[in-house]
Amino acid sequence: MIAPAFIWPVESFAADSIGNPDQLQEIVVTAEKRAEDVQRVPISVFVLNNASFDRLSVEDLGDVANLTPGVDYQSTGPKNLLSIRGIYSGAGAATTAIYIDDVPVQVRVGIVGLIGATLPQVFDLDRVEVLRGPQGTLFGSSAEGGAIRFITPEPSLTQYSGYSRADLGYTIDGAPSYEAGAAFGGPIVSDEIGFRVSAWHRTDGGFVNHFSAIPGGYNEANSNWGDSDVLRAALALAPNESLRFTPSLYYQHLYSHDSSGFGGPVRAAMGSAQSALLEYRRRAFRQSAIGADSEQRYLLPSLTEGRGGSCGNAVDLQHRIFASQQYDERGFHHGNA
Repeated sequence: MIAPAFIWPVESFAADSIGNPDQLQEIVVTAEKRAEDVQRVPISVFVLNNASFDRLSVEDLGDVANLTPGVDYQSTGPKNLLSIRGIYSGAGAATTAIYIDDVPVQVRVGIVGLIGATLPQVFDLDRVEVLRGPQGTLFGSSAEGGAIRFITPEPSLTQYSGYSRADLGYTIDGAPSYEAGAAFGGPIVSDEIGFRVSAWHRTDGGFVNHFSAIPGGYNEANSNWGDSDVLRAALALAPNESLRFTPSLYYQHLYSHDSSGFGGPVRAAMGSAQSALLEYRRRAFRQSAIGADSEQRYLLPSLTEGRGGSCGNAVDLQHRIFASQQYDERGFHHGNA
């Protein structure tokens, strides 16, 4: 399969001008629950920032894993296999912690290897931090192999900023794929109240033809298409220069119309009765009587307290006060058996 893509230039703006692009920029991370230069962190950490996402076409956890040494990720529909430094458990507690800001979203692994945790999509993120090696002291028992943290941008109290992204691509002998999203934020009351909102949608075109194993069953071309939606809203409240509260709401919806598993191209002659299907079935295909859909909905309201720093700047220490996750996953079938 060949999948060329056309990416529109990313648009972003801020009230303040950007510094000298040739100057080496400091990378600040919160891998140890406090803001510090990545060069001073005594942990094997790999960081991707917002500029890297667009430059390297990073759109999901699979792309992050491909760029990070020591991380392996495989996905076939709802089945996700994630390991850091080869540490993986087929059942029981997860061995790789997944965090959205300071909220863990991984759950126990089922006996069939299904990971029922949301895997955050990469849009309007400040950075992704991959911490390799045991992180149990700061991130709990599910970080035996390491932790992956998706850090969302803090609402600014001093300047307005925006970001947008659009992408269009296609797969030869498949359906087109496209995405579009935008984010905007800034101060409501200067140095006291700020906000940031974002919305993003992506459709991944299918490339697997589904043929029924029995007459009258489910048949569909490019059946393994999928949709992804992400919404986020955050508000920053700073009663003084050393204290900030950030209530936020994160929503993600993922839908897969059919499994991406396939049996491979059919190239042998199939007889005169099926000769009309020969060209159609040269592409990737799967054969069963019914289609296999899967759907995930994830809602995360949270409240974070930050201490230190100054108004308009990232806080030095963060503490999660409240988080209430609502996760719903279902797999179902369609078509006539």
